[in-house]
Amino acid sequence: MEQLSKYLNEKDVAMILGLSVKTLQNWRWRGVGLAYHKIGRSVKYLATDVTEYEKMTRIDPENQARVFRVEL
Repeated sequence: MEQLSKYLNEKDVAMILGLSVKTLQNWRWRGVGLAYHKIGRSVKYLATDVTEYEKMTRIDPENQARVFRVEL
């Protein structure tokens, strides 16, 4: 079983990701975004899920397909 110290509340996750708590709440309502646990009325996120989400949303311009090329 996961230790509770590995869980983050929505306020902490919002701060880490630079989002508002309302955005996280909207994502949950729409069924998008991060995986979460609902424990009673509390919402908890695994720290490892937050880290994985950050990795998934990373964009590396060097490895992106070029849609257009800008001539300098």
